Amino acid sequence: MEGLAITPDGKTLVGIMQANLEQDNVNSLRIITIDSRTGRTNQYAYQLTDGSGVSEIPGINDHELLVDERGNSPSAQSPHYGGGMCSVF
Repeated sequence: MEGLAITPDGKTLVGIMQANLEQDNVNSLRIITIDSRTGRTNQYAYQLTDGSGVSEIPGINDHELLVDERGNSPSAQSPHYGGGMCSVF
C-alpha cells in the first residue's frame, strides 16, 4: 500500500497499491475500500494515466478520490516534468 485515506464522512478506508501486482495488468493499480462499519471490502482497478506509480489518494468527498501519480522519468518534453499529475477516481 502506498496511499491510504479515510473518506471525509469517516465511513470508508481507502488504500491504493504503489504499483501493479504481479497478476494485474501493467499500469493497472488496485484500489481497496473497507467499510469502517461493516468491514465489507471492495476492489477496483485504476489505470495510470501518465505516471509511474501513485503517491497519495486523499478523499475529495464521500464518493470521489484524488489520485496523485508520480511522474515518469524526467523529460523536458513531458507536460509533467518535475512532478506527477492528479486524477479524480
